[in-house]
Amino acid sequence: RQIPSDSSNLDEAFSFDTGFAKAEPENASLRQQRYEAERVEWNRIKTSQRAADFFGFLQRYPNGFISEMAQFRADQLQRPLLVAQRRRDGIATLVSGTNRFAKGDQYTLLTTDLLTGIVQRNVQSVSFADNNRVEINGGATVYDQMGALIRDDSGIKDPPIMMVPADISLGKRWSAAFVNRIGGYDVRVTLDFKTVALEELEIPGARIKTYKVDIDGFAHLNGMSGHFTGTLWIEPTTMRLVRYDRMLRGGSRIVDSSSQVVVDYHPAPR
Repeated sequence: RQIPSDSSNLDEAFSFDTGFAKAEPENASLRQQRYEAERVEWNRIKTSQRAADFFGFLQRYPNGFISEMAQFRADQLQRPLLVAQRRRDGIATLVSGTNRFAKGDQYTLLTTDLLTGIVQRNVQSVSFADNNRVEINGGATVYDQMGALIRDDSGIKDPPIMMVPADISLGKRWSAAFVNRIGGYDVRVTLDFKTVALEELEIPGARIKTYKVDIDGFAHLNGMSGHFTGTLWIEPTTMRLVRYDRMLRGGSRIVDSSSQVVVDYHPAPR
C-alpha cells in the first residue's frame, strides 16, 4: 500500500521530460517484455471472483511484477483466518487478504519537497470502501484494498501502483511495474524492493516499530530513463505506509526529491 496522497505518486515526477537520461538499463527491454506478458494475463483475471485464477497466475509468475497483488487477492477471496501472526522477530503482522481500509479512516500527511523546502499538510479521509475499491476525499484518489493506486488526477494506472506487499518480513524482496499516461506519453516504471531492517521510527507524537524497505527502479519514456531510489517505512500490524522518501534522477540531475510522513492516524471502527 503506498502512502495515500495525491502528492505521493511516483508519476508526478515523470512530467519532467528533460530530466531523463538518454540511456536505459541493459536489461530494460527484457524486463519490459516480461512485464507486458504478465499484464496481459493480469488484465484477463483481475476482476475474477475465483481464488483459483489468482493462484494459477502465481504458479505462472511466482516472482513477477504483479505477484504481490495476485497473492493478496487470492487470500482475500479465500478469506483466511484474519488473525495477526507473531513471528520470530516478535512482530505481529496483518494477514494477507485483510482489508486495509474502512470508511471513516482519516490520516494527515506532511509532505516536504526537499528541493524547494515547501511543506504541505493534507488530510485524507476514506469516503467509500468495499472489498475492491477505496475512495479518498470523495473519489479524488482511488485505491484497492491492498492500497495499490488505481486512479488519481493524473490518470489511470495499469496495473495499479503497488508499493506495500501482501505480507512482509526481514529480507523479503518483491518487484512492481506500472504504466501511466501523462500528456500523451506512456511512462513505464519498474521497481525493485528489499526489506532491509526492523527499525523504530519516530513520527510526531509516537515512536513505532516499522520495517524499512529500500527501493530501486527506472522510469522509461520514449527510449530515455530516469533512475528512481527511495525508502519506505511500513507499520506491520496495519500494513500502513507511515513514511516514504524518494528521489528521481535523470543522469546527474535530481528531478524530484521529497519526504512524506503520516503525522496522525484515526482508524474507523472495524
